[in-house]
Amino acid sequence: MFRNYDPNQVPLFPDLFEDIYLPPITTEPNFNQEIENFIKLADFGALIDLNFHGLEKSYSLRLSELQIPQPLIRENALTESPVFNLFPADLRRRIQRFRYEVKSFFNSQNSIKTADGYFLFRNHFHHWESFRNQFHQNLIGQLQNSLGPQRYHANFIACFQAGLDWLNAQLRPATPYQTRFEHLREIDQLRKTIHKTGTTLAQLSPEAPEYLLNCLVIKTMHIPLSLAQFIKGVAVTSTFKTIHLNYLKDVKIESLRDVKHLLESIASQPI
Repeated sequence: MFRNYDPNQVPLFPDLFEDIYLPPITTEPNFNQEIENFIKLADFGALIDLNFHGLEKSYSLRLSELQIPQPLIRENALTESPVFNLFPADLRRRIQRFRYEVKSFFNSQNSIKTADGYFLFRNHFHHWESFRNQFHQNLIGQLQNSLGPQRYHANFIACFQAGLDWLNAQLRPATPYQTRFEHLREIDQLRKTIHKTGTTLAQLSPEAPEYLLNCLVIKTMHIPLSLAQFIKGVAVTSTFKTIHLNYLKDVKIESLRDVKHLLESIASQPI
């Protein structure tokens, strides 16, 4: 049974109502110790979560998400496509190396490695921010030099056409669909139309000759058409994270050794 505090309304989470009179966290017996440890931990540094954004672009296809009439599909058609990557394998490997390069900043003198990232010492916050900004500028420069607008366009066209070719291979001969496009301008115009109308895959007409083309436009909408747009979306971010007070109630933080032991104990606890 649960209590209705408003007789005209059934609570959405009735199990929480039994604990409606839980005391504030400040009345917990270990609260002062937890806060003291929290402050001391912040004096030593902070956990950071390192992320890359915008570098890896790909898509895949499933026949089940499209509305291709069954008579047009081959009996031995594949139901799912491979992953179509914007960049070839050699360039993806070079991009992967960028991830290792940025992590080269961290060492035993400025941080503690954890299962989820790094605990960066406070006196190295400014050094890390300067390194991250410089690394981002170098990364953009390398992308511009190694790719260039024309090569980027060629990669996009190859990635897009690979999806069209895969779809076409799952259909019977003499397909009524358009499986080629003339220029990136055609994709750009279709994108603008679809974006303006808010059209989804489910709203496309499978009888239209350009159906497959429109499906691919929607599936690749997240991939920039130009190198300039791609670079604009590239970012290296580091987010500072906090530790829940619950982990700080039975410990004492006096040194970096204590911080390391705390992080090791947190990592060893089951999720």
